[in-house]
Amino acid sequence: MNISGYATKIYLDNTINTHENFVTLTVNQTTTVEDIIKLIIQTTNLDTGNDEYGVCLKNNTNIMLNTDSKVINFQDKPLLFRRTILTLPVIIEEKNRTEVFGFDPTVNIGHIINFIQLNDFYGTIYDRNVVIPNKTPNYELYLVTNTENLEKLSGIKLEFLRTLASYRCSSSDLLILKEATAKRGWDKLKNTEEIPVIISCEDFNLQKAFKFPISATFGEVLEKFIEKCNITVLTRFYGLYIDLGADQLMEKDEPLSSFPLPTPARLKCKPILTTPRPLFGVDPSQLPMTMDMGIEVPEILVILKEMLYSVNAITQEGIFRKAGVESEMRTIVKKLNSGVPVQCDNPHTIATILKRWFKKLPKRLFSHLKSEILKDTERCLNIYDELQSDIEIRLTKWLFELLNEVAKEQEINKMTASNLGIVIGPGMVGSSKDKAVDVTSNISTLSAFKGFDETKVGVKLITLNVENHLNNPDQLPLRPVIQSYESNDNDYFNSPSSGGGGSFQPPQNMLFMGAIAQQILLQKKKLNKNDNNSNNNSNNNNNNNNTNNLKNNNNKRGRGRGAGRGRGRGAGRGRGRGRGR
Repeated sequence: MNISGYATKIYLDNTINTHENFVTLTVNQTTTVEDIIKLIIQTTNLDTGNDEYGVCLKNNTNIMLNTDSKVINFQDKPLLFRRTILTLPVIIEEKNRTEVFGFDPTVNIGHIINFIQLNDFYGTIYDRNVVIPNKTPNYELYLVTNTENLEKLSGIKLEFLRTLASYRCSSSDLLILKEATAKRGWDKLKNTEEIPVIISCEDFNLQKAFKFPISATFGEVLEKFIEKCNITVLTRFYGLYIDLGADQLMEKDEPLSSFPLPTPARLKCKPILTTPRPLFGVDPSQLPMTMDMGIEVPEILVILKEMLYSVNAITQEGIFRKAGVESEMRTIVKKLNSGVPVQCDNPHTIATILKRWFKKLPKRLFSHLKSEILKDTERCLNIYDELQSDIEIRLTKWLFELLNEVAKEQEINKMTASNLGIVIGPGMVGSSKDKAVDVTSNISTLSAFKGFDETKVGVKLITLNVENHLNNPDQLPLRPVIQSYESNDNDYFNSPSSGGGGSFQPPQNMLFMGAIAQQILLQKKKLNKNDNNSNNNSNNNNNNNNTNNLKNNNNKRGRGRGAGRGRGRGAGRGRGRGRGR
């Protein structure tokens, strides 16, 4: 078979010292990338030493072509011959020793310094598959091209954002790693001094320039950028990256002064991708958790809540009653499950998704409760004692807190406690496999729910508890719950009014314990003060009438203590009752 050859131009990267920046080779249909590498080394008389070489597309230097690939497959695309590993000696000044490293010359200096530190300053070969941690470089690299006088080595300081290739480094050069002086210079700056920052975002197709004090955090810079872009998106979905060979995410709580940024600083706003996983219709205890208002709940709930507040959904008329756009909801749920950022300007779409999250739970929060509970208002108001697991308690408290915020704006959003009960309650009972009942067609009466015992349970429990929290704002729904806590009759934690029913469990994130402890002490003082006032009133008023008795009983309801580990009742209704579990 006759195979005709053809001429092709292969470009050379600037670390290869030749008179031309390309070579012309004659190849044919069987020529491989490995053949090209050998031909170029032979043609240019290249002294390879311990260096390694490869061929890539000229416009994508990060992806090397397989050595067995046929060159004819890339006939119409410009190819680049480049050094994939540049072997250089590095003097580690702090350790007083010299090590030999193999670097990828297309990786920038900041990334190389972190790579050296990652390997404890011992010589090794760079591997793109190894994740280099994002940390502030504590060292600087100097390039020495004249190594004839070893006693007086001097060199140029390499910029963090430039690459070795841009300095046309060769194997005859030398690097010196020194303790960073740039960071000391930053430390001397006053917190009021500003640095110009240029932020670009491909997702938004935007680029904006700012000036920030060096004390500003990367998180504050990100928030300002998103605000100026006038885009409804949560900052939690995005981060600021700096190019250190590979884009490295900067910690949001770190100040700009923590990193020796160039002037101006060029940052990229990019999505923070998370692991895809189903977030709806799954066991909530298996989902990623986060802290919100001192309680640990699935992160997806906090995301949806933040989305609600970002569009002022709480003050929207008919929030949680009006349905969202079905196509929007499908798209948002798909993106959330895929771990990619979501945007939505429709408050009713977000609210409906949140409502459906509870509705799709494998076991709905109130599904085990029977209609008999409705005969006892006190049991309804102590609903946490009726729940079967810690996650159910946390989810219920979190939901009541959110609904309480909505009901506070009822004059604007028209969503009273009763209306919220009607639109939220049915999704808390029954099974997620049940066919949905349309309860939003008429919210003026509960007559539509007659005969539906389960539905009435959900509606009344939501209604009563939201009304109770509105009328007693100091009795917050969210209270930490500590299990296996041995308490006595005089202990605050044994009081049903603490919301824990004698079962108090520390949150996993101990950072919240200080704030929680302070909240508990303040609440305890309030309770003691109320008890003292109640006793004084009782002593000063010997002629109690029926109205005062009723008022006192209502105030004291739920403060009695029973013998069992659970709730006790006695002072409020003239009887004591405890339940052991």
